[in-house]
Amino acid sequence: MRTVLAFAILITLFYSCTTEKTTDQDLIVLDLTQDLTIKSDMKLSDIAKDIKYTKLESNIDCFVQQVNKYSITDKYLLIYDRIQDLIFLYNREGKFLRKISRVGNGPGEYNRPNDVRISSCEKFILIHNQKQVNRYDFEGKL
Repeated sequence: MRTVLAFAILITLFYSCTTEKTTDQDLIVLDLTQDLTIKSDMKLSDIAKDIKYTKLESNIDCFVQQVNKYSITDKYLLIYDRIQDLIFLYNREGKFLRKISRVGNGPGEYNRPNDVRISSCEKFILIHNQKQVNRYDFEGKL
């Protein structure tokens, strides 16, 4: 078996190594120094049908530094801030409702969640935490 494998490797190397020289005519040259700016106008309506802006309440209890993961429904906005390692719940008008759970390794706690979601029925908040999914109500109870 080893002999066959060694023979196959030698044949592959023999046929893959050629003595032909590569010339400039064989190479494809791309000029990256050309002006690559967009020459035509692009309208936001070309890529989006509707855009809604929600100004989030910002005070000492709910200031978001970096949105890492989020979930949006008709009623709620759930945000995971990776810098602070906090999960915030807002209503769609941007009013802060509460923080969900806390960082840790105990029951109902999370540690760098992989994902945060609001269930499609808007009854539960789901936090995927490494090997488990914690389910909370909108009062923040596990």
